[in-house]
Amino acid sequence: MDLAVSGGQMIFGLVLGIALLILLILKTKIHAFLALIIPASVQIYMNQGKK
Repeated sequence: MDLAVSGGQMIFGLVLGIALLILLILKTKIHAFLALIIPASVQIYMNQGKK
């Protein structure tokens, strides 16, 4: 059983998860969560290449 996942699949899963998270947050009308999650996600993404 091969569990290798390509980079494209990982990006697709990440985008799908973020989109679902944003959709659920917008349905609850709690936009403060969105305001915290997006900058945190961007910060993690920007720091990935600095390891």
